[in-house]
Parts: sequence; C-alpha cells; structure tokens
Amino acid sequence: MKNFNLKNIVKNIKESKRLFIVFLSCLFVLNYFMFCYLTDKNVFNIFPSFPIVEEKKEIKVFLPAIDGVTIIQENRKIAKFNNDQSYIQYLFYTVVKGSMFNNTSMTVPVELIIKKIWVHENHCLINLEADMLKKQLKNSNKYEENFKKALTKTIISNISNIKSVSLSKNGIEGVPIW
Repeated sequence: MKNFNLKNIVKNIKESKRLFIVFLSCLFVLNYFMFCYLTDKNVFNIFPSFPIVEEKKEIKVFLPAIDGVTIIQENRKIAKFNNDQSYIQYLFYTVVKGSMFNNTSMTVPVELIIKKIWVHENHCLINLEADMLKKQLKNSNKYEENFKKALTKTIISNISNIKSVSLSKNGIEGVPIW
C-alpha cells in the first residue's frame, strides 16, 4: 500500500468542496442571467427602485364652532391631489367632519352627499343632497350660515384660483341645506 497521508485526503476534500461551491455559484449566476433574458429585465436591476417620497402639503381648514358664530382654524398636512374637484371634495368632507381636537361634528346635523362639483374660472359650485337629519339643532339657520362661511373660507384659502363658492341643494341655489 502506498503511503497513507492524512494531509492529502483532507486537502482533496477541501478542494472538492471549493470546486462544488464555485460550481453552484456559477450555476446561480447563469440562472439569474437566464431569468433576466427571459423576462426582459436589466441584469443590473437587482434591487427595486426607491419608492417616491410622498409629498405632503400644509393646508388651513376653517371649521364651524359649536356656538354657531365663530370659526375655528386648524392646520393639517395632507397628500397632494391631482385635480381641483377631488381636492374640493376632500376639503368639503373635512369641514363636514369637524375638528380633530374638539367635537364639532354636531354643527352639521345632516349627512351631506356631493352630487357634482363645477369649477368655472374663479367660481366653484357644489351641488349637494342632504341625506338624513341626524339631530335637530336650535337656530339651525345660524349653524348653516356658519358652515357655509367656514367652507368658503377653507376652499378659497387653499385653492388660489377660486374666489367664490356657492352651494346648491338638488340643483337649486339659495335653498336651505338643512
């Protein structure tokens, strides 16, 4: 029998493991190249692109107070909108919902639904439908006027090209909303 040398056996096992690892690495790299070729992807596009940082803008929201006379101002940060109609709709429902800090949602005693929003030059017309009376308020006329003032002030201060706002109920202007 030849010389039995433990060093040679250990060396061969290490070398065979190294070759096996190199072979597997090459196989995975070739597999990745084939995947990129078949899916028409860039080989160097390994990691996904960075997501776009969401831009937020600060707005002023004017809300009717519980006393029916004063208007509360709040500053909020919201995402940017693509068009004026969706922005006006968001502002409208924000005023209807009320303050984030005080419970002013009772100043709008009906559930209001926007049917259509028209923006023509510097005027905005919002056509509404009042769904259901939540709660009867004393002096509801002053609450309605305060709501209209707060909504008008909110829309005018946040959208620069709008100078006046009017509300209509079922297509008729000047009719009480609730």
